[in-house]
Amino acid sequence: MAASSSNTTSNVTSQSIASGPFFTFRDAAAYCGYQHPDSFARMLREEEISLPACGPRRNRYARSVLDDFMSNPDAFRASRPARVRRPILKPVSID
Repeated sequence: MAASSSNTTSNVTSQSIASGPFFTFRDAAAYCGYQHPDSFARMLREEEISLPACGPRRNRYARSVLDDFMSNPDAFRASRPARVRRPILKPVSID
């Protein structure tokens, strides 16, 4: 039983610890190989990928998180499906 709790603890700590130098969004995009940060932002938005941000204003990205993202991007995909907006039909009376 102790072995299973240590495995769980190691998985949680390895995913929750962000270490290394911290990059701005522009620098994070360059580190991941994108020439322009807008391309990186578009890819994150269209693929519904959520990168955890660090810092007091949540505007820095840890190199360790970016390395994990580049090795396994599917682990950062949003768990809920995309929200689909449907029109609300209202009755119209023609007089």
